Amino acid sequence: MIPPARRNSLYRLVDWDILLSKKAGSGSPQILCGRCRLKCEMPIDEKTALRRPVGAMVGAHRSGRRNGWVMCKIATSGMLAVLALSVVVVGCDTKPAPIGYWRHKTKKIIAVAPGDAEEVSAAPQETAPIEVLLFEVEEGLNVHRKPAREYEKQRPGVRISISGSPRIADKLRIRILEGSFPEITCVGINYWSLIRSGYMLPLDEFLDGPNWEGTGTWRDSFLPGSLDRHTYQGKTYAVPAFYNVQMMWYNKKMFAEHGWAPPKTWGELFALCEKIKAAGIWPMAFQGMYHSYAQTFIDNIYYQLVGLDRYYDQQLLVPGSYNNPKFVQALAWTQRLATNYFQAGSMGMNHKEAQLEFFLGHTAMVKCQASLVYEMHGKIPEDFSLGAFNLPTVENPRGDPTAVTPGIGYFFVFKKSRQPRQAVDFVRFLTSKKTASYLTKVFDIPTAVKGTTMHLSESLGDVVKVIDAARATYGLAPGEGYPEMQQYLGDVRF
Repeated sequence: MIPPARRNSLYRLVDWDILLSKKAGSGSPQILCGRCRLKCEMPIDEKTALRRPVGAMVGAHRSGRRNGWVMCKIATSGMLAVLALSVVVVGCDTKPAPIGYWRHKTKKIIAVAPGDAEEVSAAPQETAPIEVLLFEVEEGLNVHRKPAREYEKQRPGVRISISGSPRIADKLRIRILEGSFPEITCVGINYWSLIRSGYMLPLDEFLDGPNWEGTGTWRDSFLPGSLDRHTYQGKTYAVPAFYNVQMMWYNKKMFAEHGWAPPKTWGELFALCEKIKAAGIWPMAFQGMYHSYAQTFIDNIYYQLVGLDRYYDQQLLVPGSYNNPKFVQALAWTQRLATNYFQAGSMGMNHKEAQLEFFLGHTAMVKCQASLVYEMHGKIPEDFSLGAFNLPTVENPRGDPTAVTPGIGYFFVFKKSRQPRQAVDFVRFLTSKKTASYLTKVFDIPTAVKGTTMHLSESLGDVVKVIDAARATYGLAPGEGYPEMQQYLGDVRF
């Protein structure tokens, strides 16, 4: 055998142990995984090996170690020369290996003479973790890690690895391209091509089963309509996380001092803005650096003017759904609000700058999702009295005046990940009433799980009333639609 010192220096690559041997009296290599001791044979001759570029892969072995993949690297005769010039990767089965994994999933290659392999003892196996990617900063990741540790206690032998960043969407796209799928994601990318191509796990089998508590079906745990977004050919591919409804926030103390009341219709909103402006106060802060904040106003007006069916027709590019008087009216009202009542300089402000202007008392209102308090943590004056009301309706509306437009984060499970079914079990735990209540309380953001809004802070009391009163929702239409239109619409409108 090769001396241990040489194993640890000459043959060290990146991460894991691999054993190589050559079947006695045969041109076929015999491959033994250093972790599981399984063997596999593949007729590859020396010429084939030499023609392969470094890192070429044809197979992989599922291991119990960290991310689950051990890449068995082989070379036939002239082993050291082949290792220096080219590597053929095979494994204990013949399934395609994730592209690129060879670079960071192997540690050392050991050349073993015939008969020596049986002398090497197998290393203890470890369970590969369920990998969860989230659009979160480190503080938010740590909040999610607490229930992950609790889940591990309830499911001995299962490990959860949670990671993420504000740029996690870019990293996830690379992972998808190389075929190294995490189990669970809650990241803003376009999942529809993945759903159509069979990469995402349909969840209906589990949704129609029991919820975590066993008090009903998992499907019935969620608020009405919150499961509709990612349905395809009768199957559901995602479950909702937070229920981040759009709200109009206002300074209660300022409103009380001037005798102003929250408006219910757009006509009342315009009249209120005139009163606020006459008092020498800017009516509304606005996050102008991100034109999508104006989209909420346009959608709200158009939905209330035409109703849900015609509102969804526009997302499906039905002829006439853009070039019609009602949509022109929605655009005109939004323009009127912006040009007359947004704070001066708001078009150059990001979301936190604009929202800080509101909390400093420089404006009377700001539109933002229910996550406003979480986003501005540490920036809200202690004596600030925060109120909220639903986006206005119109006179004689076609839409439901109580309807809310929620921004919902969704959990997806990759079908081709290592442990998709165990991953679903963890998502069931995350959306249990107890865990969702914990996340609601810590983040101070509503979740889509029924019976959790009572854990929101007093500052979100008005938000709870709006959610409880809502009889309908609107927003992105169920199904794929035309996601490529978003950039085009942004360019045209703004």
